Amino acid sequence: MALLTNMKPQVDATIDLLMKKDFRPDPIAGELFSRVVSVISSAYKRHGSIIEKAILNCISENERYEVWNVNQFGVQTLANTMVAAAEGDVEALADTHLPYVGDGAGDGTLQIDAVVFDNETGIVSSYEIKRGNGSFDAGKRRSMNREALATKILLKDHCVQRGYPADDSRSHVIFYYGIRSIPAPIGLTGDELDEHFAMDIVGPVEEVNTYFRSRLFEIISR
Repeated sequence: MALLTNMKPQVDATIDLLMKKDFRPDPIAGELFSRVVSVISSAYKRHGSIIEKAILNCISENERYEVWNVNQFGVQTLANTMVAAAEGDVEALADTHLPYVGDGAGDGTLQIDAVVFDNETGIVSSYEIKRGNGSFDAGKRRSMNREALATKILLKDHCVQRGYPADDSRSHVIFYYGIRSIPAPIGLTGDELDEHFAMDIVGPVEEVNTYFRSRLFEIISR
């Protein structure tokens, strides 16, 4: 319940935005169904950020982990070149680590939903979090895989620069609802999170989802 209590303000704020959403009635659907479709479509898009925040908050409550996000993770050309040379082979880059050039620096930047340092294992991992209830096209899958690998080879030094003694690094994309667009070990699904983090994550996150669903049904049934 602690997670739900922390998340209620974000969920309620999202519902308030959905209630105020303007929509154009469709000539076929009419005003009622047009409104429902418009609100539900917007809810899908906003739900992703709720899942992301819920997962991050849940992990943060465990003293085993240090958790942060990075809005502009700096990536230099060398990292991208090494990823391209590896042709997407995760194992080929398993022991590859490059110096991190700094937030907002390098030849490009990536937005990372979560970086998690494990105090027990010394492993730092990055996570991009998706709803995972639909498939991505081939180009997007390749892009996500490249970005995950580029992040992985820079992440260890990024973590060390923040003062945490990382020994190794990993990079993952979480597809919460199970449609895994990238195979393991990079791709994770929601039902794998409890084992992956050795803690209860799905239960508390689903409490938040249930609350969001109930609030959403309140406004579409009016």
